[in-house]
Amino acid sequence: MRWRRLSLRVGARDLEQANALLAAATGARTAVEEIAPRGTFGSDAAGRPLHFQVSAYVIGESARNAERTFRSALARARRLQLIGGVRASTATVRDDDWASGWKRYFKPLRVARATYVVPSWRLDFKAPRGAQTIVLDPGMAFGTGQHATTKMALELLLARVRPGDVVLDVGCGSGILGIAAAQRGARVYACDVDQIAVKATRENFRANEVRAGAVKRAAGIPKTFPSASIVAANITADVLQTLAPGFARALVKGGGVVTSGVTQRGRQTVLDAFARHRLRLVDERKSGEWLAFAHVKDR
Repeated sequence: MRWRRLSLRVGARDLEQANALLAAATGARTAVEEIAPRGTFGSDAAGRPLHFQVSAYVIGESARNAERTFRSALARARRLQLIGGVRASTATVRDDDWASGWKRYFKPLRVARATYVVPSWRLDFKAPRGAQTIVLDPGMAFGTGQHATTKMALELLLARVRPGDVVLDVGCGSGILGIAAAQRGARVYACDVDQIAVKATRENFRANEVRAGAVKRAAGIPKTFPSASIVAANITADVLQTLAPGFARALVKGGGVVTSGVTQRGRQTVLDAFARHRLRLVDERKSGEWLAFAHVKDR
């Protein structure tokens, strides 16, 4: 099966806009890759990359329409000066090449305190005594735990989850956040707009011998999901803003929201949206260009 990859290479300042543009043009989830500093984009004072590639993958008849929409949206954004330095590219990718490509870079990794993510094909890896292991095969879904946004989300989530909590993993990707919560004794319900992510999450729950209450394909929180102690979402700022009212409705009083995937440019938009729905900020983390938050529903 062949996919069409549509990509934008941007500086940190335009990362949020590139994410939003690609998602709107394609209707697909986006993946963000941090590129080693080079060329005109450079790096910050600490040598961290300020150069990113944002990609979306589309398939079949929808690929041609998505590419036209993508190029038109990019041209309009440039005319209106909504996005600055950007390089667009397209490529055809085979699904078996994409899936196996992860294996060259995905290695066992400590992603949070006493928590390791281990590729399903690395049966030789032994975690330190007392550490929790999450076995993962992302396939074509996004989420290996190696990205800063996932690490921060895991740290905030694992500091809060307790046995018996109901946790909603929204935009579950490969299921890593939900699996981590389930291993701590939570009852987990997961959802994603991408059927590939839904399939990967179900398989990864089985591989880790934990159960999910349900894993569903949905753009928001399904109405059949129960009220939650914690909602976790590692998604971009524009999506988090629209999901804020759904998060507030889904939470019990005193419940929490853990979010990640936001840059400085989208920070205030997310915080304002959450504040409007009476979600109070109690923790904020930063790693490179990325931000993560913990909020509480007071009433």
